[in-house]
Amino acid sequence: MLLKDLREGSVYSFTTYNAATLGANHTKMLLVGRVSFDIALPHDTGIANKHLAVYASLPPGVTRDATKLTYLLFRTAGNQMAVFAYDWLIAETLNMIQATKLTVEVMLTSSGQENEILRYLAEGGFQVRQSTLG
Repeated sequence: MLLKDLREGSVYSFTTYNAATLGANHTKMLLVGRVSFDIALPHDTGIANKHLAVYASLPPGVTRDATKLTYLLFRTAGNQMAVFAYDWLIAETLNMIQATKLTVEVMLTSSGQENEILRYLAEGGFQVRQSTLG
């Protein structure tokens, strides 16, 4: 999964490079945000050293400079904050396991269909927070 496809508020699972340093399998990780090094640092003061420790196991082209990476701030299932550089994650293993929001635009063909669609969603157990007709 590409960095641009990650959605804040969604829950992910992934595997990291250099599992000895970063842990192997991470599950139920709620993405809080994509942040810079300066924003990530207070959440994990060891991220620069972690990057140096995992650098040799990363794919070619990843910068050695930890301040140039994009960091992902996660809340774990145990309600702890965790920081990972996107480049530390094996992209092919990054999976969204729970989305918190879906936006769909539906073109109606006749009057009254909006109520029918909302009813179908409610019957399916979905909560509609906002509905706009126009």
